[in-house]
Amino acid sequence: MRNVKCAVLFILAAAGTASAYDLSETEMSVVEDGVRNELRDPDSARFDTMLAEKGSDDLTSVCGFVNAKNGYGGYTGMVPYLGNLLMRDQNRGMFFVTMIGDDAAGAQVVYEMCAEKGIQLSQ
Repeated sequence: MRNVKCAVLFILAAAGTASAYDLSETEMSVVEDGVRNELRDPDSARFDTMLAEKGSDDLTSVCGFVNAKNGYGGYTGMVPYLGNLLMRDQNRGMFFVTMIGDDAAGAQVVYEMCAEKGIQLSQ
């Protein structure tokens, strides 16, 4: 699975330049649903900053922060995530999570990958 994610990241990085993009409420909801699908306790998710860049291929990269409960029932603190948003139309889309930085090393990787896409998350 890790190799697939790395290959996807390489392809996306080579796809073209990006420009800042303001997400609509619907797009933010799609992103939140996609991130929730990756969490142990999806209903506990609390979202903070969400920044996006739209590439020349209309693929939207999104970086942000999420806080959710762990297996012990406690909140972990805000952690960064990165993924790609693909909207079918104005009301339907999918968000593919590339990575959630749930430890220090993972968080650093997410920050660096976001920066490569032109998205600066403050640490």
